[in-house]
Amino acid sequence: MTVVKTKRIELSTSAHATEDLSKVKQALLSLIPAEYRGSIEIEETVYEGHYGNPITRLVVRLKGKKADRVFKYIVSSLSDTDRNILKATLKNRVDERGHLYMRISKQDASQGKITLYEGDDVIRIVVTIDYPATRERIERLLEEAQRSDEKTS
Repeated sequence: MTVVKTKRIELSTSAHATEDLSKVKQALLSLIPAEYRGSIEIEETVYEGHYGNPITRLVVRLKGKKADRVFKYIVSSLSDTDRNILKATLKNRVDERGHLYMRISKQDASQGKITLYEGDDVIRIVVTIDYPATRERIERLLEEAQRSDEKTS
């Protein structure tokens, strides 16, 4: 059985004018293993909101081994319930190109907890796996991420 690898991962969120930008950055970085946090570049783009207020979009893009490690870290940090929800809703989370989409609670992430969330205040994650990116291969990637967590526990 071949090992499925994460090719790329993108984590993004928005910081509204009413939010502390440094705290939103910390929430975003909480999804990244500690050994990588110091070397991660966060792209910042400022937009104007509907009422003229500034909205800062924060994006982290990683490739290769770092992307694979970050994805495994995120999946292994989810509760068993969230991992089961992720697997059960996989058909709604994978597009025709094989990208996996997840939404993590920004509020929980600011407290160091990684939780699936379907509300508005989220950190959006887009995962691209190596080709061919099928739903079955993404399921295998999730299983491998969970197994890697069990080995380190």
